[in-house]
Amino acid sequence: MIPSAAGSKADMLFLTNMGGESHLTTEQSKNTISVPMIDWFEALGTEEIDILKIDIEGGEYALLFDPRFAHIKFKALAMEWHNTPEYPNGYQWCVSRLKELNYVTVGEKGIDAHCGMLFAFPQ
Repeated sequence: MIPSAAGSKADMLFLTNMGGESHLTTEQSKNTISVPMIDWFEALGTEEIDILKIDIEGGEYALLFDPRFAHIKFKALAMEWHNTPEYPNGYQWCVSRLKELNYVTVGEKGIDAHCGMLFAFPQ
């Protein structure tokens, strides 16, 4: 286990203390704690993954958009998507991006109006 956040680059961020709605931010305040973010692609290397689970509260877009994501080998993906100001239709963006990368998405399950789960498999 690596006590850090996963991202598409190494950085130092802050985690808000908002229970189930906590998220990473660049803004420090009295209700945040500092969290190192590692470059997930560097940490992964060339490992093949059986099941990749992504649940990073809006950080999924940076990983999926990164060109290195296309080179990751996984048999199944389970991910939580989130609507954000930058991605107001998070579900559709994630499905489109995974389709571009030759994955088939199945079994979308909305958690609420702002987030949900989707599953993807290589074609």
